[in-house]
Amino acid sequence: MMSKQNAKKIVTSILLATPLILGSLTAMADEAPAESAVPTDTADNVKSQENTENAAETKEPEPPWDLSFTLNFVSDYRARGISQTWLGPAVQASVDLTHKNGFFAGVWASTTSEDATAGAYEEIDIYAGFNGDIPAVEGLGYTTGLYGYI
Repeated sequence: MMSKQNAKKIVTSILLATPLILGSLTAMADEAPAESAVPTDTADNVKSQENTENAAETKEPEPPWDLSFTLNFVSDYRARGISQTWLGPAVQASVDLTHKNGFFAGVWASTTSEDATAGAYEEIDIYAGFNGDIPAVEGLGYTTGLYGYI
């Protein structure tokens, strides 16, 4: 069962992450307005279509960094077949940062039960690494990294 202190930590973490999530949503590019379903051949429409095509060609490149978040509510957190929440529910969240060159880093966290591990109310996993391709063999790649948990 989740303690009040543990629930408070999770809610605080979510509240701290909310401005980051909202900031990334507002940074998304605006979509072009939908075109009319009724085609017309006026000069204004031809100019509008040309402007739309030119705008698509001058679209800004994608940023090299990507930041993503997850938040899950699960009925039981199991690791290697053993319940870490003593058959109770858990809240899990993650933050992942990736770069288009293959670098990645992240943090994953879950609530746990003190009954599963004495003195532990949460698990925090931290990881970083690099994904790459082997140019000599098409479709063959590699991943190298570090992983630890608290």
